[in-house]
Amino acid sequence: MYQRLGPQMGIDVAKPKVVSLNDDSVNSYVKALRDNIYEEVQIVVLICPTSRDDRYAAIKKIACAERPVASQVTTLATNLVPEVLKSLFR
Repeated sequence: MYQRLGPQMGIDVAKPKVVSLNDDSVNSYVKALRDNIYEEVQIVVLICPTSRDDRYAAIKKIACAERPVASQVTTLATNLVPEVLKSLFR
């Protein structure tokens, strides 16, 4: 969606890097963030299967303090509506 709407606002958005995790452990999220947040990264969007306070806190600790970057954490239940699914696979 950012790639389609960005140019209309004068913003160039590169193709996102999609990282899938093998499990839902907090350590998997922390490792993935540490491995994929580098200086050029401007935003991180995480779509989690469920809402969990421990996972959210760990993600925000990495994205806000350890490797500062804009971040958005959301759940599948919030995002899995037909329009969103279609836009993910275009």
